[in-house]
Amino acid sequence: MDKVGVVGFSWGGMADLIAAATDSRIRAVVSLDGPFRYVNAFVDGGPKAARDVSAARITTPLLFVGSRDKSIEALQQEKMDVSRSFLNEMTHADVYLATMRPLRHVDLASQLLRFTPADPKEEYDRQEVLAAYGWTARYVQAFLDTYLKDSAAGRSFLQRSPAENGVPRHMMSLDRRMATAELDVRTTSEANSTYLSGLIRQFIAKQGYQLLDHEPTDEERARFPLIARLQEGLPAEAARQPMDAPVRRWVEQALTTAHQDGAAGKAMRPVLLRASGGTVPTHEIVSPLNIPFALVTVVNADNNQHTYDENLRMGNYLSGMRSMLGLLTTPFPGK
Repeated sequence: MDKVGVVGFSWGGMADLIAAATDSRIRAVVSLDGPFRYVNAFVDGGPKAARDVSAARITTPLLFVGSRDKSIEALQQEKMDVSRSFLNEMTHADVYLATMRPLRHVDLASQLLRFTPADPKEEYDRQEVLAAYGWTARYVQAFLDTYLKDSAAGRSFLQRSPAENGVPRHMMSLDRRMATAELDVRTTSEANSTYLSGLIRQFIAKQGYQLLDHEPTDEERARFPLIARLQEGLPAEAARQPMDAPVRRWVEQALTTAHQDGAAGKAMRPVLLRASGGTVPTHEIVSPLNIPFALVTVVNADNNQHTYDENLRMGNYLSGMRSMLGLLTTPFPGK
């Protein structure tokens, strides 16, 4: 068997996620109100977390069916950590988040639904609860048919809104998030963005995917079993100066002088690299102007630029000021 679907309720809805993270035969996961939506400690990589389960690792399509929404106030009263969402972090898998408003947590288990007496104080009556459970079953079937049988009808069902499928209004909501992957491509003078983009497209096609530049239509989904959509950002072309260029010698002299500590032979000499990674506008600025350039790095290697934990070591900040002062006060050859 190489196409397995798993369905679990409550803790079972957590167990099937663990199974999918460790068994590649599982091609579809249905979690009926699994606890990983509400308790981050189970999936945050900490001491209580399930081993092998991380949002970045799971690529198996997931249908999560949740019970009626809880307010932020109710979640805080229950001491729930609302600072992150595992479902939002699952960007490498197709995720369908369905919320069945008439259903409580226990209503998603057929046995409990059958034998638990109706509560007259509940906002939804018995018929609305049973109808919501019936629609849950239809969505589970459509999801499994789509990802285990490549069913065009199942996929069309999932792509339509609940109202278009005949679900009574205000009974459910469905949020679809398709798997995405981001590639950070570094160009060089020898391999520009057009060349590298062509290699990526060839690789995707060789894996059996039909490559599109738009959202697939129902006809395309029915025709092609594997579809990928590629969107390219604005390219940043590379630029380079020869290692024996005058600007290189000027930079080396300026930095060596700036970091001289006064003792003979104790100067700190810069490390020279032929290429430096990073998205900087060298091509857009220096290439049209036809002027020499050099990149001078002053930050610490683990500064994590442009991320939430970007940082700068104070020692690098102070030495960087010395570097900038040296560059500004050292005459350029011939100027």
